[in-house]
Amino acid sequence: MLLNDGQIERIEIEALRLLEDVGLLVETAEIARLMCERGCRSLPNGRLHIPRDLVLEIMAVQRERLASGLPFGPQRQPPVEPRPDAVIASAFSHGPTRYYDLEQDRVVAATLEIGDEMLRLAAATPEVLMVQPFWVPVGHPRTQSVERLVRALRIAPNIAAMDVMDPGEYKYMVEIGEIITGEPGSMQYVLQGQCLTPPLKLCDRAGRGLIEMARLGIPFRSTATMTNIGVTAPVTRWGALVQSVAEMLAGWVAATATDPEVRLIAHPAVVSIDMATGEATMVSPDMAWVNAAFREFFTKRQGGNTGGTGTQYGATTTRPGFQAVCENLYMMYAVAVMEERPVSYQGAGQLALGGIGCPEQLMIDIEIASAMRQVESPDRPMTEDDLALDALREVISENRTFLDHEHTLTHMRALWRPMLIRWDGCEAGGERAVLERARDLWRANLARYEPPHWPDDTLRELEAVRLAARRELVGE
Repeated sequence: MLLNDGQIERIEIEALRLLEDVGLLVETAEIARLMCERGCRSLPNGRLHIPRDLVLEIMAVQRERLASGLPFGPQRQPPVEPRPDAVIASAFSHGPTRYYDLEQDRVVAATLEIGDEMLRLAAATPEVLMVQPFWVPVGHPRTQSVERLVRALRIAPNIAAMDVMDPGEYKYMVEIGEIITGEPGSMQYVLQGQCLTPPLKLCDRAGRGLIEMARLGIPFRSTATMTNIGVTAPVTRWGALVQSVAEMLAGWVAATATDPEVRLIAHPAVVSIDMATGEATMVSPDMAWVNAAFREFFTKRQGGNTGGTGTQYGATTTRPGFQAVCENLYMMYAVAVMEERPVSYQGAGQLALGGIGCPEQLMIDIEIASAMRQVESPDRPMTEDDLALDALREVISENRTFLDHEHTLTHMRALWRPMLIRWDGCEAGGERAVLERARDLWRANLARYEPPHWPDDTLRELEAVRLAARRELVGE
């Protein structure tokens, strides 16, 4: 437990006071109008005063909706065959813009060719459930999410939900989901979230996104606070927590102003600035505390309503290898300890807080996640064969070892074996050798790639959606 009842009450009081006295800067006129209809009003500083009673009313309604037992949001599974070996939920999430090239030993800008190759890799790797395309230039800026998705589906069937850059794209992302899944109103490819811009600002793009999601009847919203301690938030844990809670509640007010029936999720993604280097990072005990305390506040105050831990954007380092592994493990370990829950591993081939994608790191992350999976699921049924009683009696009575016994030969492959990490000491060749083995592994996976076999009608429908988006949003 990080917060006692008195601290939770003080955090709530100060967050509500901040919304009343300082208010939320709303750039979208329609959102501001709808919020004022709910009781907000303009302040001399140009922001909107948000009354305490309105926030408390929304919090109470959301508690009731959570208690109803309905899920937070749609459970997305790629519309392909199940992948029982998957240990990575979404590779390269949320879509890097750069690529670490091991041969050149440097970071380069991601290109269409690189992005396509990484999609093929994810499609050919059974340990990867879904994948997000790299953010590379595709088509027009106003339709790039739709065009990225259509292009990606031609390459890989297991594409994850994506952000949109233009709110007008939402309806086309829904249409693509309907085509692929056959489900009316499918949210398969829609990330139903909007981020506030710290400190306490709802930018026009986010505001228009809320309006468009409400128009489409999208039933859930995940609002995120992405404060940067020392830059857009106070440099203390408690100050950053107050601001993060205030931003989240302000986002809830804006979301319910567009759709009173919406169900809301609070999502922390707080980072810190390294005052020595100027780099942003999530890898610190302070960041673990703020993100965990944020979730604890909403868990105790709301009964839940929280999304990820805020550590999902990957390691800070820009190079693949063991530092990235250590950072990924530390982030999840620290938050898990503070939240008193099991430790998991969240690496997904990302570096630089998700800005860089690296296939060698993806292979390493798969290896670590696979090992962690064995730790997370230690309970297995006991069989007579597992007990090996006959082998025990035979080997012991004959004064032998198990090394050449038939039981060992039969069962040795049941033990978890690493593909990259070696247990032969200095002969393993160090970190560079691990990276080279990872390179060879992902290239071997890539060689097994097979394109998805979509029906011709499906491909024509996808192309029709892409062209419709171009006509409406670009004027072509």
